[in-house]
Amino acid sequence: MLAKCQRIFASGGVVPLLLTLFAPTAHALEPRLVSSAARPAVTIPATLEGKRLPVYGGGALVVAEGDMAEPNLFSVYGADGNLRTQIPFRIPGGGRVVVYEYTRSTAGTLVACGFAESPGAQRAPYLAWISADGAEQKIIRTEPYFPYLCTAAPDGTLWAVGLEMDPELRERPEHRNSPVLRRFAPDGRSLGAWLPRSGFPGPAVLVRGFLVASTDRAGWLRWTAGNNLEGIYLEITNQGEISEFPLKKVPGFQSETAAFSGMAFTRDGDVLVAAVPADRKESAAVLLLDRSSGQWRRVSVLSPASAPLYHIYGADDEVAVYVGGDEKSRVRFFRLEK
Repeated sequence: MLAKCQRIFASGGVVPLLLTLFAPTAHALEPRLVSSAARPAVTIPATLEGKRLPVYGGGALVVAEGDMAEPNLFSVYGADGNLRTQIPFRIPGGGRVVVYEYTRSTAGTLVACGFAESPGAQRAPYLAWISADGAEQKIIRTEPYFPYLCTAAPDGTLWAVGLEMDPELRERPEHRNSPVLRRFAPDGRSLGAWLPRSGFPGPAVLVRGFLVASTDRAGWLRWTAGNNLEGIYLEITNQGEISEFPLKKVPGFQSETAAFSGMAFTRDGDVLVAAVPADRKESAAVLLLDRSSGQWRRVSVLSPASAPLYHIYGADDEVAVYVGGDEKSRVRFFRLEK
């Protein structure tokens, strides 16, 4: 054995060997979601059957109550699973209030968007800003712009994706160059508008997706129509600088992508996306964007539950996730390790 070791050192082979062992490698550690020690899994004391999926932010989970398209109440549950408050939602003069989307920011602001109408009246699109305790509500009229996706940054500014249409929800030729991505101040003032409608093939890619915001930017995930979904993730800074990161093939999927099931910004600004494969025998995936390379990395999820799928509700210090196999009202919390 000694003679063998001497031959290795004598030949100089130890140098490349040591370089191989100790040279830095990109992404040596696989990113992973680890169960939070600070926040154990909780079960919300309410059924989620027949309801929209909840949203999470600012240490609380929000469930829309009532009709699926026209919820009239938001129930806010703490990270401990206990009911904190219930916020009635109505728009003065609106006999019917449709909610396309609602989200909760890390600061606790609840944002909703859609349109309101009364018998004999035209449809009026809106953005609604609601304080964490529900005591203050502001309704921003946005016609002819109908927001379909909305979110709030920690400073209270609002982001939206939508279309300009007439009150009958029809696009007109004059709407073709209107911007689809917009930013608003809490009082409704426009802070910027980007991406003309003419740059998109059809309305379907604009009325579905995920929109999140942090202090300095917003992130928008949209996807193509059809069975094999291809994602396009776009980031825009508060100054209007835009970057795009395609998500054509989910790392590790042997089959096509059937659905994207949630997106979140972590407190550190990382982007997480959940995806579901077409072949249900495969495992669902949580992905992390590496902005420096423009690549998506698969995230290992360390959970005691089996997981044919994941849905990301949102994030603050921890990431709130539904793990397949759990009861639908159960929420698990994770921290991201890279």
